[in-house]
Amino acid sequence: MLDKTIIKQADVVLLGYPLMWSMSDDIRRNNLLTYERLTRADGPAMTWSMHSIGFLDLNDYEKADSNFQRSYASYVRAPFNVWTETQSGIGAVNFLTGIGGFLQAVVFGYGGLRLKIDQIEIKPTGHLPNQATKFVLYGIKYQGDILDLTINANSTYEIFVREQNPNSTVPLAYQHGQDRGILKLNDRLSYPINTLLIIRPSP
Repeated sequence: MLDKTIIKQADVVLLGYPLMWSMSDDIRRNNLLTYERLTRADGPAMTWSMHSIGFLDLNDYEKADSNFQRSYASYVRAPFNVWTETQSGIGAVNFLTGIGGFLQAVVFGYGGLRLKIDQIEIKPTGHLPNQATKFVLYGIKYQGDILDLTINANSTYEIFVREQNPNSTVPLAYQHGQDRGILKLNDRLSYPINTLLIIRPSP
């Protein structure tokens, strides 16, 4: 029955991201592969961004990159490089949902960020799109602080504390394995890629 179903856009794959539902890697891969095949070829762009994030989480970089490119290459229109809802150009123009999906693939896919109820988690794989060797996310705002994330392909990532909230009475704490402490202005924390950094309000 499922083999004869065609869906418009991502649905089941959203359990992995952004819902972050607990499942094995095998189940998540099966979801991605199955619904990639069943999704309408001319569906909205944000579908393929979600697939890209899923494959990045599984360290399948070839599938991640192909879906990332698929999320924008056929949807962006000259001369202003705006997204359209469909590859044919029919539907909404300046399609913000498609743009949002693309940005999520950049920030939460290649950037490796995850926002939880009580913390932000950072775990970049170090794999960057289009043969990039360095990737910087400026101005990540969390609990009033402003952080910059720099990813050096296949080596390290760094968090720089650019600004701190002067009105906060609860500083941000960080944890990376056994390394832990309180974030201070102008701190630079550097760690190997594919390792987890947790930042949360200190208890």
